[in-house]
Order: sequence, then C-alpha cells, then structure tokens
Amino acid sequence: MEFLVHGATQYHERGVFFSFEETEKELTANVASLGFNLDDLVERKQIKLEHISVEHGDVSLGGGFDLVGLFIRIQVAIESIHAKRVVLDTIESLFAGLPDPQKLRAELLRLLSWLKRRA
Repeated sequence: MEFLVHGATQYHERGVFFSFEETEKELTANVASLGFNLDDLVERKQIKLEHISVEHGDVSLGGGFDLVGLFIRIQVAIESIHAKRVVLDTIESLFAGLPDPQKLRAELLRLLSWLKRRA
C-alpha cells in the first residue's frame, strides 16, 4: 500500500490496489493505523481499491484456470482512474487453487506479461 500512497502523494501517479483477501473497508481500516487516509485518496481518484473474491471451487469445477476475467477487471480499473501503478495482494490467494506448479508459473508469467504490455 505504501507503494501506491507514495506514488499518489509524491509522484502524482494514480494506482489500483486489488485485494484477494481483504474488502475495501477492511483495507482502509487496517492501513489507517499506518497514517494513510485511503478514503481521501479514493475520493480524489488517486487510488482505487478493489476486492476480488476468489472461489477456489470454481477453478476446479471449470476444469482449468483462465485469467481473462481478471485481466478485464484490472484493465477497467486502470482505465477508470488512469493508473500508473498496480498492486495485487496477495497473489498467492489467487493461485492457491492450482495444484500444478508448472501451470501456476505459466499463469503468473502470463499475468506479468499482460501487465507489462499495458505499461
């Protein structure tokens, strides 16, 4: 979160924080103890907070793992505030349903490559 807050306040770079565990309210409350006023930054569209609930049963039910929906959601959030910075927290939660380490590595590389192309 510090990366996004400092980016917004010191470098005028907007950012998006995707949480796979904490809701926006939980996140705002937790970082308030660090002296960060996320509500103000969100209101001024300097930072966008997004909670994404990942249901691991859905991953196995579909017979595969596809990040297209996540890519679209990230893209929409980035474009909504013209973000320069993106944080995915905690990415382990996103990939916890993948038992195959090779598939996990491939999906991580795919996600990072996709993000780099949008930089």
